[in-house]
Amino acid sequence: MKYGPPGKKPLNFYGDSDMQIAARQAFPILIQRATDNSRPITYGELTDEIGMEYMPGKLKDPKESLDAFRALWMRHPLACIWQTLLEHQQKSNLDIPYLTTIVVNNNSDVPTIFKTYLNWSTKKIKEAQDAVYKFEHWTDILEELCQE
Repeated sequence: MKYGPPGKKPLNFYGDSDMQIAARQAFPILIQRATDNSRPITYGELTDEIGMEYMPGKLKDPKESLDAFRALWMRHPLACIWQTLLEHQQKSNLDIPYLTTIVVNNNSDVPTIFKTYLNWSTKKIKEAQDAVYKFEHWTDILEELCQE
């Protein structure tokens, strides 16, 4: 697997690392969820949709460990999506909401990255998710970013 160097600025989703490829696969799924369903997607649903494989037999408790593994693994592709949207926001002057807040843990229905690593409150997460669902430019952004 090819990953970006540790401690460096997060990569956008243009490139050939495993996490960038996974990010490009996940991006349209997240856009579709944001525009159609107005409900979060779990790490498990997302990894299933992009065809992420894991190593059965390597997990002690398959159900619980798999959920944790999926959340841990997806943090890299989600960071690529976040970075790509940040770069696009700077070019376009759009106030783009945090799309990746709609990817949640199966057990808690909160985005692990935002709750655990960024220490966001449940209220702030809900507000960010609502902004994602209300944002009217997702289809345009998808078209623009997938053409680059």
